[in-house]
Order: sequence, then C-alpha cells, then structure tokens
Amino acid sequence: MSKGKPGYVPTAWTALAECVDWIRQAGGVAVLAHPLRYKLSTKWLNKVLTQFAAAGGQGIEVVTGRASIDDIRLSYGLALKHGLYASQGSDFHAPGNQYVELGRLAALPAGAEPVWNLF
Repeated sequence: MSKGKPGYVPTAWTALAECVDWIRQAGGVAVLAHPLRYKLSTKWLNKVLTQFAAAGGQGIEVVTGRASIDDIRLSYGLALKHGLYASQGSDFHAPGNQYVELGRLAALPAGAEPVWNLF
C-alpha cells in the first residue's frame, strides 16, 4: 500500500544491531539475505556489510535462486572482504517454483566458508 491510500501502515524499522542481537540471542545465525536485490551501489552495499559485521552479523547469502555467475562472484567477494560466512537460498516455496526447483541450486564457490560450519 502507498502512503495516502487506504490500508497504508508506515514501516517502523528496528536498528540493525538490535535485529542481529535478537537473532543471536535466539540461537540463530545472522545472515544478510539476497544482498544484491536491494539495488544498492557497491559503495553502499559495502557500508551496510561493514555495519552488519560490526553488529555481529555472521553471513551473507552468496547463492540465490536468481543469482547469475557474476552475482555469485560479487557476493562471494563481499563475503571475503567482510569476513562473512557464505549461505545459499533457493527461495523455494512450492513445486513449480519460478526461481529454482528444490535441490537444483548452484554450489557455493570453491573456498567459500559455508555458514553451516557454525553448527
């Protein structure tokens, strides 16, 4: 819904550090999902990842259902630069998924430190 339209509810964002803290206190691993979908410049994405890592963020989604080889390389480079673990996500919701069928996701790049090593 757009501002000024019926049903519009303004968004109240929680601070990044607080979100990461909630995830970690609950026993989870804080991973920034699909970082290239935010349409940030590389400069701004690096700023976000610097703040995310400083707040205790642990990983970045390197492989997604929509990621091209170039996207995977870029995301992996960001993981390395910011000392973050690599994760994968297919965005699978049901058979016939428009992004990727379950089990058909690209592998993490060779040398990537997978987030599941934290478990």
